[in-house]
Amino acid sequence: MVHLHPNFKKVHCPLKRVEYSINHDDWKKHGARLMLREPKVYLVKPEVHPDEYVSWVWDDDTYAVEKLHGTNLCIEMKDGCLETMQNRLNPMHFTKLVGNKQGVAKAGRFLEGVIHAAERNYLHKDGVAYGELIGPSMNQNIHKMDRHLWYPFKRAQKQLRFKSFSKFPKEFWGWSEWFRLHLKSILYCRLNGVHLKDVFSNPSVPFTEGIVIYKDQEGGKDPLMAKLRRDMFFWYYCEDIEIFGLDEEFISHAREKGIKVKGYAD
Repeated sequence: MVHLHPNFKKVHCPLKRVEYSINHDDWKKHGARLMLREPKVYLVKPEVHPDEYVSWVWDDDTYAVEKLHGTNLCIEMKDGCLETMQNRLNPMHFTKLVGNKQGVAKAGRFLEGVIHAAERNYLHKDGVAYGELIGPSMNQNIHKMDRHLWYPFKRAQKQLRFKSFSKFPKEFWGWSEWFRLHLKSILYCRLNGVHLKDVFSNPSVPFTEGIVIYKDQEGGKDPLMAKLRRDMFFWYYCEDIEIFGLDEEFISHAREKGIKVKGYAD
């Protein structure tokens, strides 16, 4: 039996989220592109999450890291050799290669990602590490990769930090405008030879999925983490999809910024 490592801990959103129903015809037309499985959206509001486990987000020593849009992968290394791979709580098997076409294809891209990471010297010699598998078969492949890559979260904490995080207010509207206009992918730049000073002027650089907010802890403890994504904000959908019962403050803000709100007359 393969030993299972603990699943990567759940990362919460620091803002309150509310579910809204959406126009069914709009969902049928745009839902696949916007990755909506059902005719509804789950949006953040200008309210702090009521639970205490995210209260630290507003401390002065927090920082933001690019959130990669792939799938979680845990790997275990022993004396420089790959011992196990695990997607969430599902171990990746290499033993059953006959009569398991789907499993082989899935494990193949995970293995390709780890090999690619080894070529880039991302791997550690011993121990368990968590990261994100990104690449051609992952969520629209915004980094334009022709091979899969496993990117360790510990590396992301150092290499994919947003210096602009401190330039915008740590609240709903500040984050909303930062995400809408400025949150471009640092990793895309690093993988595709785009200088970071050109991140905004280069039209090829895509917006990233979102951020993970970190707060380091003393004594070797894992850092505290929270997440926020672009698709949690109303403007991500409202030009193409009618959102029923949308808050008046959202509609007013959109009109002020020149954002069309489908289904709501000016």
